[in-house]
Amino acid sequence: MRNLVVLIAGALILGSCNSGYEKTKSGARFKIVESKGGKLIKLKDIVRMDQVILIPERDTILYNTHGQMPSYMGIDTARNLEYVQYTLSEVLMRSKVGDSVVVVFSSDSLAMRTNPQTGKREAMYNDVLQRGGFVTMRIRVNKSYANDAEVGPDLALDREKENQRRTVERKAAQEKWMKEMQEKHQAEIREIEAYLQKNNIKTVKTPLGVYVEVQQAGTPPIGQVGAKAEVNYTGRLLKDGKAFDSNVDPSFEHPFPMGVVIGGGGVIPGFDDGLRYFGKGGRGRIFIPSYLGYGEEGSKDRIPPNATLIFEVEMKNIAPADAAGTHSPGDGHTDH
Repeated sequence: MRNLVVLIAGALILGSCNSGYEKTKSGARFKIVESKGGKLIKLKDIVRMDQVILIPERDTILYNTHGQMPSYMGIDTARNLEYVQYTLSEVLMRSKVGDSVVVVFSSDSLAMRTNPQTGKREAMYNDVLQRGGFVTMRIRVNKSYANDAEVGPDLALDREKENQRRTVERKAAQEKWMKEMQEKHQAEIREIEAYLQKNNIKTVKTPLGVYVEVQQAGTPPIGQVGAKAEVNYTGRLLKDGKAFDSNVDPSFEHPFPMGVVIGGGGVIPGFDDGLRYFGKGGRGRIFIPSYLGYGEEGSKDRIPPNATLIFEVEMKNIAPADAAGTHSPGDGHTDH
C-alpha cells in the first residue's frame, strides 16, 4: 500500500503541469521526481519497480502492478532492443532507487516501431491505442540489483507471493461463481414450483431436481437404467408454452419414436432423469430447469439460453438393449 501511495503521489506531482518534461534520444518525454539518498541506477543493473500504464485522456488503465507481482527489467541500451525497453533504460539510468518517473510515449511512435528481434510491429492501432494519442507510464523504482544472483531471492519471493495471490483469486472467483449458480438454480426451481402451483399440477421431484408429472405410470419395467426406451415427445418452453421440437407434430418433420438408453447420457440430463418414472404405455410431463437442460447456451434458434423446459412424453416401448443410437430432443436429429 505504501508503494502505491508514493507512486500515486509522484504521479500527481508529475502530472500537475505539462512543463518540465525532458526528452530522450528516442523521442519520448519524461519527468523524474527524485527521492533522497537512493542508489543510482547503472547500465546492466536489474530494477524492480511498480508500474501503471495508462491513457489519461481516455481514462483507461492498461496495466497496473499494484497488488500484483512488481516488474523486473534489465537496464540495457543495445540498439537491438525493442523501443519501450530501450527508452525506459535511457530514463532509468538518470534515476535512483526510490525515484518516481513518468514516461510519455506517443501512440504513433509505438505503432511505427518494429521489434528488431521479431520483425513485427511493437504495437497496433486499435480502439484504445489511437492515432495522435499518448501512452503514459508511471514508475516507482523499488530496488536495483547488480546481477542475476542478487535478484534471485527477491524474484523467487515475488513469484511465490504472486502464485499465492492467484490461488486466492481463483478460489474467490470459483466461490463467487458457485454462489451465483446456486442462486440461479434456486430461482429456476422457484419458477417451476410457482408454475406448478398456479396450474394445480401434482409432481414428483427427483433427487436430481427434475419435476415429473406421472399421468399414467405404464407397465414394468419402470425406467430401468440401461433399458432401451422408445419415446414420443413434445418439448415446450415453460415461459410461453411454445413448442420447440416434437416427434408427434408433423411440422417438425421427424414423426418417429425416439430411441433412448435410460441412463446412457445420450440426451439432456433432465429428460433422461424424468424418463425413469415411466414404463411401457406411460404418459406424463417432465419439467426441467435449464441447468439440467440446455443451460446458458441454449440450442440453435429454438431454445434460448437459460430456458426452463416442459416435455410431454409417452413411453411407446421399453426393453433391455445391447446398444442404441440416441440424440437430445430439440437437436433436430431423427432416429429411424
